[in-house]
Amino acid sequence: SWSPSTCGWFPGWIVQAKEEEIGEILLLNVHLRPPLPAGTGRPSITEYFSSRNDRKQDIEKWMQELQCFQPDTKQIPVIVAGDFNEESIGKSGTFLRSIGLEDGIYQHDNSITWQWPLLYGWFSIWGRYDHIFYSTTN
Repeated sequence: SWSPSTCGWFPGWIVQAKEEEIGEILLLNVHLRPPLPAGTGRPSITEYFSSRNDRKQDIEKWMQELQCFQPDTKQIPVIVAGDFNEESIGKSGTFLRSIGLEDGIYQHDNSITWQWPLLYGWFSIWGRYDHIFYSTTN
């Protein structure tokens, strides 16, 4: 099922899958708000900082919705993956770790996944903005 963003950007997708070999799994695919003002598509320093709260609100909302798929008797393993538009130490990644999810990419490869040239290439923002978080529930 898809769920709209709280800030009007990209929806989150929740998928419940059942595979014979591994059992059930819950997947949340995200593309969190980029640090852009709505409509213009031009990066701004203000949006770089103000968009952090929108990303955290979206991930909190979608994780709460994901809990509706969890039965009372056991916890189904969870994977949250996608373009977070911030480092794993940002507000959304910090929230996911605070509820017990592990940062899978950070554990194995901490390389840069994205570079954003600004000011006609004179300045760039870069980092690892694509993430895979997972629960350790058995």
